[in-house]
Amino acid sequence: MRRVLCDLHHESLFESLQLLFEGRLGWRLYRPIGLEWFTEGYWNLAQPYGNNPGTVAQFLSADYVPDPGKDGTPSLNTVTGERDEDGVRIIRNEYWPVCGHRAITFDQFKALDFDIVIASVPYQIGAFRRLVDTHKPKAKLIHQMGNNWAGQVDFRQCKNIMASTARFDVSGDVNAVFYHQEFDLSTFRYVPPDHTNANVHSFLNCFRETRDHGLFYQLKDQLPEYTFKSFGAQCDEGVLAPHSVLWEQERRSAFIWHVKAGGDGYGHILFNSAAVGRPTIVKKHYYQGQLGEKLLTHGETCIDLDVLSLNQCADMLRAIRSDEGYHRQLCQNAYDRFKTTVDFNTEEQQLRAFLETLK
Repeated sequence: MRRVLCDLHHESLFESLQLLFEGRLGWRLYRPIGLEWFTEGYWNLAQPYGNNPGTVAQFLSADYVPDPGKDGTPSLNTVTGERDEDGVRIIRNEYWPVCGHRAITFDQFKALDFDIVIASVPYQIGAFRRLVDTHKPKAKLIHQMGNNWAGQVDFRQCKNIMASTARFDVSGDVNAVFYHQEFDLSTFRYVPPDHTNANVHSFLNCFRETRDHGLFYQLKDQLPEYTFKSFGAQCDEGVLAPHSVLWEQERRSAFIWHVKAGGDGYGHILFNSAAVGRPTIVKKHYYQGQLGEKLLTHGETCIDLDVLSLNQCADMLRAIRSDEGYHRQLCQNAYDRFKTTVDFNTEEQQLRAFLETLK
């Protein structure tokens, strides 16, 4: 049995790796639990937050709930009595009630053989390089690159790159594959729009910290015929979990607000929206040169606030509200664009070839 360890910093990214390694390849995927990973120097995910004890506990401590009662964010590590074949704890909670996580302690990791270790952020690469060199010298180190931060990666420490970003040049001694992070298309599925759902929904976490959140509320004031809601951590409507609940709110959207400064290397909400067949409201220049740019054509799959003023956007939404056929076509266009842009089955073959040539 082949085993893979990956840090957990983004739930949808980790689920995409579960779909690959466990669903498609039949391997076992694990992620760290227990403060020993941090105290032994092999877990750096809280580094950008000054190693705040609350952040460390959120990711590594069992049953820890961040800011209890503040926005309904559930624990990442709800304790259950389930164990896998090696006695490793299975974590299930509101985020992943069906497909649990194999949450492995540092001592359990040392006791088992591992083939691959994956760092999902640049500041984790050095810690996992030391982990491999010290404890699992036969394992291969991969950096999963979910945002285009190639300039921050020391390729001397890691020669294997899984990049869910737009393509960029790599040197000949780097083994790289470019792909889309998979998500469950039986959950994020297309259903034609219900024209009674006059909703503009945002699914950006920490929404009021985003640069353009004021435009959302200004547009809301101009369009009483639409209902505006923001979902996610520290958002007006709170967290949506599991993904079936997220899909339900995406499905009920007439438009999905995704005005996100900086864009995404790979944006799950952006690609989910296309797979669900709902047009987005964006500033397309935020996605220039990035993977999501291919999904966005003003007037066909999205409304681009680089093209329209806020007042013009409001006028367009009013016109669409009275033209059910046009809105239905926008939804179909978004779904069709997803299908022509993303093929998880073809990318599986590319990923298999990449994994057979790890350095």
